[in-house]
Amino acid sequence: MVKSFMSLFDDEAVADSITPMRRAGTPQEMANGCLYLASDEASYCNGSVLTIDGGTTARQ
Repeated sequence: MVKSFMSLFDDEAVADSITPMRRAGTPQEMANGCLYLASDEASYCNGSVLTIDGGTTARQ
């Protein structure tokens, strides 16, 4: 779904405007969040939103 947008991260200024991490998240990083929520480590979590966006929403 995002393949057409990946080239935006080639320009450092544009990448910085998109996310403080200055790079796109990897599929593995997204999967790690899902695995955490599905694991016993998240047994006390409920009604939470886990934002995996490289700090984009924190910047706004």
